[in-house]
Amino acid sequence: MGNIMIVDNDITVQMDLEEYFEQSRHQLVGIVETKEEGVFLAKETLPDIILTEIDLPGETDGIDIAKCIKREVDAGIVFMTVCSNFDAVCRAKQVSPLAYVLKPFDVREIGATIEIALHNQAINRNLRATAQKLANRVAEREIELTSLKDARRDYSQPANIHAPILDGVSVSSIGDTKWRFTPQP
Repeated sequence: MGNIMIVDNDITVQMDLEEYFEQSRHQLVGIVETKEEGVFLAKETLPDIILTEIDLPGETDGIDIAKCIKREVDAGIVFMTVCSNFDAVCRAKQVSPLAYVLKPFDVREIGATIEIALHNQAINRNLRATAQKLANRVAEREIELTSLKDARRDYSQPANIHAPILDGVSVSSIGDTKWRFTPQP
C-alpha cells in the first residue's frame, strides 16, 4: 500500500483518479494545483509517489513543483501529462522521475504505472539507506584508523634522550621501539 499525492488542475483527471483510488489498495493523500499547496501537503503527508501534470497554469510548471517537493521530502515522481515534446521530456529527466505517462491514459495504465513506481521507490529508498549506512561506517573506520595511526606515531617515535636515565647506564635507540641499555665503565 502506498500514499499517493496528485498535482493536477484538470477536474476530469482529478475525478478519474479519485475514483481509481477509492477502489485501489493505495491511499490518496490529496490533490493540489499549486507549488505552495504541493510542498505543504507533501511535508504534511509524506507521500510515496506524486503524480503530477507538467503543463500547469502560472509561472511554475509541474517539473518545478516536483523539484521543490523532492528537496523537502523523499517522494517518487510520476509525470502524467499531455507534454510529449523533446524539451519537456529532457527537463523532466532532471527530476529522475519513476515514470512518464502521456494523457489521455486509462485506469489500468495508471494502475500499472503506480505499482511499478511504488516498487522502484521502495528499491531507491533501500539503496539510499544502505548507501548512508555504508558512508557512516566508512567515516567511523576513518576515525578509528586515524586514531590508531596517531597512537602508533606517539609510541613509535624514539625518545629524545640527552642524559642517562640511570646512574652508570647509557641508553640508546636501536629501532622504532627497541632500546639498548649499556653499562658505562
